[in-house]
Amino acid sequence: MTDNHSRGPDDQPLTWRRLGRHTLAWVLPGGGWGMSNAGLVLDGDTALLVDTQFDLPHTRTMLDALATQVPNARIDVLVNTHADGDHTWGNQLVPGAQLTVSADTAKEMVVAPTPADLLELLELPPGDPLGEYMTDLNQPFDFTGITPPPPAREFTGSLEIAVGGTSAHAMQLGPAHTGGDTVVWVPDDGVLFAGDLLFVGVHPVMWSGPIEGWIEACKRMEALRPSIVVPGHGPITDAAGLAEFRRYLEHLRAETDRRIDQGMAWQDAAADIPPFNPALANPERVAVTVATIYRERGGDAPGGFNEVMTTVANLANGTLRRPRLAPLATPDIAENARRALDTGNSGGALADRLRDAPPLNVLATLARHPDLFAAWMPLAWQLSNGLLPAADREIVILRTALRCGARYEWDQHAPVAGAVGLLSSDLAAIVRGPADAHWAQPQRALLRLVDELHATATVSDGLWRDLAAHYDERQLIELILLVGHYHEVAFALNALRVPADAWIGASTFPGIPAS
Repeated sequence: MTDNHSRGPDDQPLTWRRLGRHTLAWVLPGGGWGMSNAGLVLDGDTALLVDTQFDLPHTRTMLDALATQVPNARIDVLVNTHADGDHTWGNQLVPGAQLTVSADTAKEMVVAPTPADLLELLELPPGDPLGEYMTDLNQPFDFTGITPPPPAREFTGSLEIAVGGTSAHAMQLGPAHTGGDTVVWVPDDGVLFAGDLLFVGVHPVMWSGPIEGWIEACKRMEALRPSIVVPGHGPITDAAGLAEFRRYLEHLRAETDRRIDQGMAWQDAAADIPPFNPALANPERVAVTVATIYRERGGDAPGGFNEVMTTVANLANGTLRRPRLAPLATPDIAENARRALDTGNSGGALADRLRDAPPLNVLATLARHPDLFAAWMPLAWQLSNGLLPAADREIVILRTALRCGARYEWDQHAPVAGAVGLLSSDLAAIVRGPADAHWAQPQRALLRLVDELHATATVSDGLWRDLAAHYDERQLIELILLVGHYHEVAFALNALRVPADAWIGASTFPGIPAS
């Protein structure tokens, strides 16, 4: 056996992994989106295949490897553990097999998302968080040419399937992950192919629920006492791995129920729930399961697939995230830090914007170090109302936010930029950068300044001459410190994972520009 894995169809595991006398497994690396596992039950030249892959190239690679290792194997039966495309969209490449599914899975196959539906998500406009997330996830796959065949046989409850002289037991244990989850149990080898009732090393998603049904399914799988368990995603495990996964589900159920009782919105709950195991990959996917629990409990119910997956994307990209240090509530801010927050004697568009608002989350987070915060805040107020023209100052701040990927910084200052006279066309040109024909020489030099300091931590002689032609020496000093200050703020925002302020509204952050 080999544990060599890879990231694409050209260098997947070179071999099927032998599990027992009659069982083999195909295990893809990482276990993330689309990287699903498959199984084989074999006796003589008769075989049963458990699931295919997310696309035709990955399925061909898997079947070619099987033909090399077991050249006389004839796949007579194909069992799909559920309807998701990453376990079914290669079915057409096993045309001679009797496609067998649970009756509930057969119903889901009729209404399940199609390759065309997924391709639509990949064509969302640039900057759409869901489109960017789905495009990134699906880089390894090719969804063209897929025509899923209908099932040839349906069953309810359980079905014993003869494979030569051994037998495989297909058992529906859902609804849980989906409405018709099935496992394949091979008692002669003590091997359980769990499908997506088990994820190892990655966060699962629960499309259907209820979560109690999934927990009960885990107990039923544990009761089989398997010696080897092949999950739908992630490395092979055993009965102890099943028990650990059940505890994850019990943790998530308890934490979600607590937030429902508190009246918390489901998106906030998804960002707020502490991880059961910080080592699990794809933590953003917890939002899918939380949304499903909220829906079944009658809580703040989410909308459809796109809304839920947009929340997943925003957890992944940092727009919605659990802070590393939670912002302090106003009564908990120390007196000296609270005095430093006072905008009463401060002028400028930023102070005007904040005067009637609660403390910004970034400030309420930094106020956890009250003495440092009280010393730092006067510089922040000075730079926000200094000697530079207000529009020039906001151009510098917004370009710095872009360069640092500081979504929070952009969303705070885009409205300030509007208040000091910058137009939406100016903000679009800030994204395009200093080479854009939109800019006059002084503003072009400002954008170059941000980019040079970000890239080199200094300023070239030519740029310095261009800046000095338009700004006096005090303004030049202020410009350098302004860029540095907003780098400092961006570092704090990104590293501390400061959450967006609820009163800001939808993010307009356009993404990090190309260098």
